[in-house]
Amino acid sequence: MDLQHDTLVTALSAGYYGIPRDLSMKELAGELGITPQALSNRLRRGHGTLVENALTVTCPHDEEET
Repeated sequence: MDLQHDTLVTALSAGYYGIPRDLSMKELAGELGITPQALSNRLRRGHGTLVENALTVTCPHDEEET
């Protein structure tokens, strides 16, 4: 999870989440020394972790039928 945290913090401080973005995924991946695909996967896992920890999410398939 440290890699996810570091990636998300770096992306935020570098302006990746700005509108418009201050740098591309390819540029951010280069800063981190990883491929754009690895960056995409790391961001997706990090975003998923944030959502799990910050929100109460109930998916329809998780609910028991009554």
